[in-house]
Amino acid sequence: PGGHWASSCMAWTQVPREQTRRDTKWACEVKDRDGWRCQVTGAYYGPGSGRASRGLEAAHIFSCNNPYVRHDLDNGVSLSYRLHRFWAHRQPVEFAEWVKRWMGEERFEALRRKAFQSGMRLGLDKIRQEA
Repeated sequence: PGGHWASSCMAWTQVPREQTRRDTKWACEVKDRDGWRCQVTGAYYGPGSGRASRGLEAAHIFSCNNPYVRHDLDNGVSLSYRLHRFWAHRQPVEFAEWVKRWMGEERFEALRRKAFQSGMRLGLDKIRQEA
């Protein structure tokens, strides 16, 4: 529990201790790559926008718990807070279909292969054995 203060690109915010500097750097690089715009709506959250920078989040396409792609720039997309929390997380199939169109099927499949390379899969067989 608890946290520490860390820079989140343009603002200082309290983050959990386990968030690393690499996580913050990755998020900033994703937002920079995307021009500080939500990739769904096109809304700008950068300097001079009048919007709080914390309203734009770098969303992981494949889980941030996956060490193979956690800090891979291809595994991130800039989304508004609302789209990240209330669409990407709550409608994962629809989100995945949108991502495939946004990044292209070939890039998506390459990222998927990287994310699920040998040894990373949870595996239904293991889950069934534990049940």
